Amino acid sequence: MARKTRRTSALPRALLALVAVAALLFLGGEAWVLARSGSGQVALARWGLRDRARVVPLLAREIRAGLGALGVPADSIHEAELPRDGGPQRWRVALPPGASSLQANYAVSRRIEELGGVVLGGREAPGPNGATRLTLRLGLPGHALVEMLVVIMIIALLAAALLLTLGGILKYDVFAFLFSTAFLLAVSLAVNWLFAKVFKVIG
Repeated sequence: MARKTRRTSALPRALLALVAVAALLFLGGEAWVLARSGSGQVALARWGLRDRARVVPLLAREIRAGLGALGVPADSIHEAELPRDGGPQRWRVALPPGASSLQANYAVSRRIEELGGVVLGGREAPGPNGATRLTLRLGLPGHALVEMLVVIMIIALLAAALLLTLGGILKYDVFAFLFSTAFLLAVSLAVNWLFAKVFKVIG
């Protein structure tokens, strides 16, 4: 009876050991898959276990995907080479007519945050020739890896439309065009400012 008891007690131990090994293999496989994924590589970089510069292509992929979903043509997106001094990579994006800085900010920020990155700051300011300029700093906590300048030529487009109207090419009443343009521009600026404050695009 003693031998039978020993064999019976050894069986659960072997089974437990087998289950433990299987669990370790499963967890190891999941960890390997996670480390190979984009979000896993970003997490490793946040913990200091991966070179931050190697995360920049992952951010670039998400930035281009977000801008592409917004309808920004590929030839309107320009990125400089990655600086060797550890500074952020410079981007310049020209938004197409109909796209706003708020849409660009949301499209890019959402994908960067889903990847595990962060938006370190954003600032909107008037630029030359009636353009609006939005600057976004993206990367890891405390480390900007990408600085993206988004340019929206709102005033230039309105000026071109006004010239075409005055020239009779566009069949609109000039005074109605000026009034509706001023009204819509005021409303757009007010709404854009409000949402920018809410989503912390400015500051």
